[in-house]
Amino acid sequence: MIHALFVLWFLSIISISCSGESPRNAGLEDTPGVTASDTDANSDGDTDGYSDDDSVFDGNSDSYSHSDTDTDADGDAGVDSGLQADREVRLVIEENADGFCSVDGTVDADNSGFSGSGYVNTDNELGAAVQWSVAAARDTTISLQWNFSNEGTSARSGLLVVNGITVATVDFPVTANWSSWSTAQQPKVELAVGNNSIRLQAITSDGLANIDSLTAIGFSISVGSCAEADSDTDTDADAGTNSDSDSGGETLAFPGAEGFGRYSSGGRGGEVYHVTNLNDSGAGSFRDAVSQPNRIVVFDVGGVIDVSERIVINRNIYVAGQTAPGGGITIYGNGIALNGDSGNDIIRYIRIRMGKNGDSEKDAVSISEGQDYMFDHVSISWGRDGTLDVNGTGIDNLSFQECIIAQGINNSNHSTGGLMQSGTWSVIRSLYIDNKTRNPKARGSHEFINNVLYNWATDGYIMGDTSGVSECNLIGNYFIYGPSSSSNTHITNTTPTFYLYAEDNWVDSNKNGVLDGSLMTDYKTATVMDTPFDYPGVIERLSAQAALDHVIDHVGASLVRDDVDNLLINQILSYGTEGQIINTEDDNGILGNVGTPANGTPPADSDGDGMPDAWESARGLHPGSADDTGDDDHDGYTNIEEYLSCIVGDGNISCP
Repeated sequence: MIHALFVLWFLSIISISCSGESPRNAGLEDTPGVTASDTDANSDGDTDGYSDDDSVFDGNSDSYSHSDTDTDADGDAGVDSGLQADREVRLVIEENADGFCSVDGTVDADNSGFSGSGYVNTDNELGAAVQWSVAAARDTTISLQWNFSNEGTSARSGLLVVNGITVATVDFPVTANWSSWSTAQQPKVELAVGNNSIRLQAITSDGLANIDSLTAIGFSISVGSCAEADSDTDTDADAGTNSDSDSGGETLAFPGAEGFGRYSSGGRGGEVYHVTNLNDSGAGSFRDAVSQPNRIVVFDVGGVIDVSERIVINRNIYVAGQTAPGGGITIYGNGIALNGDSGNDIIRYIRIRMGKNGDSEKDAVSISEGQDYMFDHVSISWGRDGTLDVNGTGIDNLSFQECIIAQGINNSNHSTGGLMQSGTWSVIRSLYIDNKTRNPKARGSHEFINNVLYNWATDGYIMGDTSGVSECNLIGNYFIYGPSSSSNTHITNTTPTFYLYAEDNWVDSNKNGVLDGSLMTDYKTATVMDTPFDYPGVIERLSAQAALDHVIDHVGASLVRDDVDNLLINQILSYGTEGQIINTEDDNGILGNVGTPANGTPPADSDGDGMPDAWESARGLHPGSADDTGDDDHDGYTNIEEYLSCIVGDGNISCP
C-alpha cells in the first residue's frame, strides 16, 4: 500500500513537470477569479515565496509552524487539499467570482481599464460595504490589496472589518479619473482557520471608491465560502452596548470609549510616527506627524510646541499624547482644524491652547467636515471665535469625553465655549469653564451626560435657539454659577422644538463658596420627554455630585496637569468665588502663559514600533522586530493600541 502511494505521488510530479507548469503555481489558474504570482513578495531577494527568517519563531526559517494539530477538522493532522498550505499564494478575487460575497451597490463596466467582468460601485452613503471571503488552512497573517479608482473630490476611505472586528481604515485617495486605477493595501491582516469575512465599509456619505478586485497574499489561503463567512459576521452597531466589542462585532476606539464617536479606529494598523522635537514644522514635528493619513502618533518629547499657523489633522490618525514623557504636550499659539481631509481620528491627552496670537475669528479646535471623531482627555482653551466648534456639513459621530473647554478669550467681545450643532454628538464627563456664552450652543441629536459648567457669563447651556428640531438627553450634569455668571442663565434660548429628556441635573446659583445646589426642575420652554432618546449612553452613569468629583480628579490632559488646568480646577473648588472671563491668556498671570511643562526621557524602543522594549518583552513580543500592527491576544486591538491603553489604564488593560 505504501509502495503504491509512492508511485502515484511520483507519477503526479512527473505529470506536472512534463506539462511545463511550475509545481509552485500548479492548479491555481483553474480557480475562477484567482491567479498566482512569482514575484518576490517578501523582498528577500528571491521569488520562492518564503521568508528567510524564522517568522513563526519555531526554531527554523521555513515560515511554517510545525504543529501536528488537525487544522482543517477532517480527522487528521494534514491540510485540506483545497487550501494552498505549502506555498505563498496570491489570490485575485474579481467581482462575481468565487470569494466575492456582496456589494451595497452595483457591478458596473462603464469605465475602462478594469480586469475581470467589471468593478463594484457602492451606493453613495455612509456604511455602504463590499464583502469577500478568504479561507485559511491555519491561523495566518496575510496582506491585502485593492485595485481602485476615485474621481471624487476627496478620499473615500473605508473601515476594514475582518470576521466582524474592525482592524484598520483603508484610504482610497483621489485618482486622475474613473478609468485611472491605483492600488491601496493593508500589510498585515490576521486570519483564523476556516472561512474569513473581509469587509470594507464606507466611513463617508460618498461611499467607497470603485473597487476592481481584492488581492490576498499569504500562505495557506484560498477563496472562501461566502455563506459560512456571512453566518459569523454582524457588523451592525448596537447603540446601546458599551463593551470592547459590541454585539455587532465593532471594536471601540479604546476600552472605555463612549458616545457617538466610540467606534473611531484612528490609525489602527497604520504607520507609527515618532514626534522627536518641539519644532513648528519639519521632520519629527507634530505638524508633519498629522499631515498624512493612517498614522499612530507617539511622542518622544514633552513640552510646549509653539505654532504660528493652524494645524490640520489628516484622516485615520491616533494622536497618543499619553506617550509624551515629562509634563506632556501643549500646542500653543494657534488652533487645530479638522476638515475635508480629516475623519476617523482619535485625539487623546494633549493640550490645545490657541490664544491672542492665533488667527482672528478662528477656533481653538474647529470641526467643519468628516465623521467619527473621538476626543479623550483633551484640554482646549483660548479660542478667538469658538473654543470648540462643531459646525459644517457631512459631520457625524463625535465624542468628547473627559475634556476641558475653557476661557474663550474676550478681546473682541466673543468669548465662547463654542457651537455644537452638526451631526450626532456626545459630551461626557467634561468641563466648560470661564466662557462668556455657548457652553455650548447645542443643536441636533446629542447627549450631554455627567458634565460640569462653571462661571459662564451671559449664557450657560444654549438649548437650540432655533425653530429647527433638536433631541437631547441631558443627564447628571452640575451647573455652578461663578463670579461672572448672570442670574437665571444656566440654560437659555430654549424653544418648544428642543425635545429634552432630563434627569438628575443640579444647579448651584448662590456663589457662596459652598456646594449646596438643588435639583433642576424648570427647563423653560423646552419640550420635556418622559423617556430618553435611544443614544449610546455611558457604561456607568454617575450622579451629578459624583460627576463633579470625577471631573475635578480626571478631566483634561490629567496624566500631568499643567498650570492652566490646575488654575481652572481650583476655580471650581471655590464654588462660586473665583473665576473670570479673560480678555487674553495674559490675564491668568501664569509664566509664559502656558507654564513650563517638563520634557523627559522616553523609554527605550529599539525597533521604533512605538512600544517600549521592556513592555514588549513582558508581553512576549520581540523588541528587535516591529510588531505594532499585530494582535497577539486576538481582541481586535493591535499590540501598540494595547500599550497606549495600558499607559492610562483603559478598561482592564494594565502595563506589565
